[in-house]
Amino acid sequence: MKPELSDMLRDAKSDAPSPRYSVDDFVAAGRKQQRKVRTMWVGTGAAAAVLAVAGAVAVPQLLPGGETTTPATQVAAPAAKPSAKPFTYPDGDFTANFAPYRVGDLSVSKAILVTPGYEVASITAPGRGQVFEDENGKQRDVGNQVAALTVFKPGAFDPSVVKKGEKTGDAYFTEGVGGDPKKGKPGNDGTYAWEYADDAWAVIKFHGGEELQAKELAAVAKGLKVGATAPVKIGFKLGYVPDGYELAAAGTTYNEMAIPLEGSSYALLLKGDLPFTGLKDNILDPYVVGDKQLPLLQLQVFPKWYAKYPAKDDKSWCESESLCYIAAPGGDYVLELSGGGMISDDELLKVLDNVTFAAANNQKTWFDATGATK
Repeated sequence: MKPELSDMLRDAKSDAPSPRYSVDDFVAAGRKQQRKVRTMWVGTGAAAAVLAVAGAVAVPQLLPGGETTTPATQVAAPAAKPSAKPFTYPDGDFTANFAPYRVGDLSVSKAILVTPGYEVASITAPGRGQVFEDENGKQRDVGNQVAALTVFKPGAFDPSVVKKGEKTGDAYFTEGVGGDPKKGKPGNDGTYAWEYADDAWAVIKFHGGEELQAKELAAVAKGLKVGATAPVKIGFKLGYVPDGYELAAAGTTYNEMAIPLEGSSYALLLKGDLPFTGLKDNILDPYVVGDKQLPLLQLQVFPKWYAKYPAKDDKSWCESESLCYIAAPGGDYVLELSGGGMISDDELLKVLDNVTFAAANNQKTWFDATGATK
């Protein structure tokens, strides 16, 4: 059985490294159930405890070689084509416009996560990625993600941290350092950052164990172009939202460091104002402004083979405090809702009991994220 993130966090919370915050007002605080773990980048060390509210997603089981299934989302993007049109950030808080492309062995996806301050794409490479075992014992390889590309809205990013890296052309490069989890040795992510327009920055962040070089990342930067501009869509619509909660992030994955599973979609709602200016990194949980922890609703649809708990008669249920579920019609997908311990289970169940599902495997039926979460 696959361990759940909340289980792992309980085991690791005593010695988990401190997360890095993206807004100057953020403080080193947070609720115990809101420790972060980057589940898809095992072995990042100091950076390994930086996302997913406790219980927000099930943690995959790493397995030895065997039969694998690669989801359609990991099909290689077309090679980048020359274009005279530079990248410009889209209008609207939850609008995406990445054009998928490939540079050498690196493939850049369309946007997988969007916030009011930035949009994120996944960068994958050939080779074996993280492997999951489903309920039937079948192994599923979700793809070899080696980096993530974040493009910040003009004026949203403070480049002071990335400018500490080595100057290479018009960009700044910081080499990653690999860690050794078995020996308790932390690692550090590497970065490649450049100003794509006036006061507008893009940052490639890669696992310290990936020996990516400035030259190949410069080619990725050069390939960034505008694609089709469209609202971010998710595979569910909320019929009930508690007072004061507003959309803060949406896409096909819960975190910029995770490859989307087939049919997955995600939305984060916060109660309170979270600034998207002066950012020095992607905003990572816990969501603290000043000395105040913001209440949250974090929703994630994923395939049932990824779920730890079986559905219960097509009804909503809670497995533990502030961690509740409901199966989509047909039972092939599950919606998980985490309240972070700051909202009652009765309210969480009311949210789930008023959800309308689209067809998870047909994004043409999905809902605009902004309208689906009001």
